[in-house]
Amino acid sequence: MNTTTIRLALLSVALIGAGIHASAAQDAETKPKMVVTLLGTGTPTINIRRFGFANLVQAGGMNLVVDAGRGVATRIFQLGIPLGSIDGVFLTHLHSDHIGGLPDLFATGYLNWKPLGGREAPLQVYGPRGTADVTRGLAIMYAADAAIRKADEGIDPTAMKIEATEFVDGIVFEKNGVKVTAFPVNHGEKIKPAVGYRIDYDGHSVVFSGDTKYDGNVIENAQGADLLIHEFSSAPADMADNPLYAKILAHHTTPREAGEVFARAAVKMAVYSHQGLLPGPKGLPSWDEVIAETRASYGGPLVVGEDLMQFQIGDGSPVILMRGAEWPR
Repeated sequence: MNTTTIRLALLSVALIGAGIHASAAQDAETKPKMVVTLLGTGTPTINIRRFGFANLVQAGGMNLVVDAGRGVATRIFQLGIPLGSIDGVFLTHLHSDHIGGLPDLFATGYLNWKPLGGREAPLQVYGPRGTADVTRGLAIMYAADAAIRKADEGIDPTAMKIEATEFVDGIVFEKNGVKVTAFPVNHGEKIKPAVGYRIDYDGHSVVFSGDTKYDGNVIENAQGADLLIHEFSSAPADMADNPLYAKILAHHTTPREAGEVFARAAVKMAVYSHQGLLPGPKGLPSWDEVIAETRASYGGPLVVGEDLMQFQIGDGSPVILMRGAEWPR
């Protein structure tokens, strides 16, 4: 059994356990109002099948990116979406695995070739305190490239700019009926600020926990959401005394805790991304173990996310397109 087959089998276990089947895509009652794509479901660990954490939300005729981890530009291009058509990037915090792909998204997005780039206005980046420093740094980093391309290719300098909007929390974006609300989360005492996001459109919503420990703010802001995309971290029991692992786990949510979040928020569908599986002497924790821990407190729809997996949100239940694990990498 190859890796793809194994992952699809594990996904099927999670879906069937929640009463969801692949045929749901054919049973959608209405045209989707939102489409959410997991561009990257990984962590700082380098994994060719799980790029850095990043997501695409399509609603109101716009393309919004939530976090920009390693490989975000590659995944967007795989979807057939020009990088220049991104209407905004929303950062949860400034850890490297959440912004590592931003330079590529920025600089490739202003290339003249429309199927690849074609951006005509500055790239808009929204995030907590420190985001403006990131964008200024990128502008400096690519200043020579921008000057050369202006002279050699005639690219409009406006397209080669990047602009930041910093915030504390609350409504941070509202356009074409799409509302983005940021809320603080607890990623650790020294990792501040860090936020999650709720994106609402036409009576529907998707929530991103961001990197966080178990946090009531996620529960409060995810109440009744169609989709909650939540992080987790898990280690084998025999690694509980490992100081490095203890520090990592102290900054994240366990599967058992995540199950409590899903249940208390009463979401229509829960999705695992930013999947922190920490290895032990006998290998990684199994997905069966992760799902079983989650099921201790949550019995609703549960999905183990894959890169490029898509979710359609309309008037019925969210519809899962099981395309992620099958797409070529």
